[in-house]
Amino acid sequence: MAVVGRRLAKPALPDGPLKDLNDALHDLLRRAGRPSLRVLGADIREDKLLKIPPSHTRIYDVFIRARVPDCDLMSCLVQVMARRAHRLDPGLIPDTEGERFYQLWLAADEADRQETYAILEIPPRANLDTISPVTEMRKAPVTETILPTATHGTDQPDDGRLTGSAYLRLGSEADREQCRDRQHIMRSPLLPDPDQSRAVFIGMAKYTVLTDLPAVEASMQDLREVLTHPITGSFSHSTSSLVLDPSTAAEALNPLEEAAAEARDTLFLHISCHGLVSSYSGGLSLAIVDSRPFSSFTTIPYDWVRELVTNCPARRRVIMLDCCYSGRALGAMGAGDLVAAAEIEGTYLISATAGNNVALSPGGERYTSFTGELIDLLRGGISDGPEVLDLDLIYRNLSARLRAKGRPQPQRSTRSNIDQLGLISNSAIIAPLTADQ
Repeated sequence: MAVVGRRLAKPALPDGPLKDLNDALHDLLRRAGRPSLRVLGADIREDKLLKIPPSHTRIYDVFIRARVPDCDLMSCLVQVMARRAHRLDPGLIPDTEGERFYQLWLAADEADRQETYAILEIPPRANLDTISPVTEMRKAPVTETILPTATHGTDQPDDGRLTGSAYLRLGSEADREQCRDRQHIMRSPLLPDPDQSRAVFIGMAKYTVLTDLPAVEASMQDLREVLTHPITGSFSHSTSSLVLDPSTAAEALNPLEEAAAEARDTLFLHISCHGLVSSYSGGLSLAIVDSRPFSSFTTIPYDWVRELVTNCPARRRVIMLDCCYSGRALGAMGAGDLVAAAEIEGTYLISATAGNNVALSPGGERYTSFTGELIDLLRGGISDGPEVLDLDLIYRNLSARLRAKGRPQPQRSTRSNIDQLGLISNSAIIAPLTADQ
């Protein structure tokens, strides 16, 4: 931990709202007597200010990361620090501090938003949803190979060029490479921003006690390739992480922790492994190499994953779980129903099965049942569908395909109406993919 004496090192920030907010946080920490981060975390936990108490690492990030902190966590920290500072200086009013910091946070968040608009060349007040990628694509001849550097604005030139967020179907690999190198593939406003989003794929195929799942490796690798495809994908390959056969919880979750800290637009997480039921809590546990049934301490509790996702500052989080009993991630079992105790605001979660069902990895097949069907759906697209496949459309089509094959039915949970979030461009319309793409 970067500490100077008992002082946290400040991040290098230019003058502006974010620096004002960070300076104020460090000053309030000083006025509170510089309590340790673990003490601040204990204060938050004791007062039950957050449903899931933050780790001291998350608290540390609020002070030293050069980014706008999570508002809820910051507000809790201000509350406990202001209370401690009031004991040392009765003239400091905790409620006043809370309002002051909220205004500082609003200013920093607005400045960050405007900076993002400038980087992406998005007019701040543009109605982005009015742009139709397919309409614009049809204006251009399919032999075009270079996309113009246009903005996401609503004023569209009528000169046959692709504009705004339109895609172009590129014919040759050389064309695709040129497009990748020059970063000329524009994104639909319904899709995640690849620069501000992160994708993590965690798969466990080899075990010492449990049965191996050889199809997991290909499932994770190919799903990653589909979602980071340079033409239809929504995530950047360079900022996505693939974790195969981790032997420890840290090895499995460190990439997720890093991605969750960096993602500002969308965090995508896909996990494929043996799922076990905790003998202690009855909740979902994820099996790693040396995991054993009925020995919960050899597994990764799903609650650890949930904590990392909960603390992610991204506006939207998408979680897909391909494992037995994965429906337990949707909530605790009670009265025969799934109670949404595990719901996370701004999250869309799809589990491969219900809470008491097993997932399938048929012998001799390249993919697991759930992830394989997902790959085929995203790779082939929906011929009569829209230009962008949103989460709800993907879930409904995935369920129908699995039902037709007599395979376990997926479950879902959504918060904050993000079911309309586009996950990928419809390859049936934009650029049909084959297995070698």
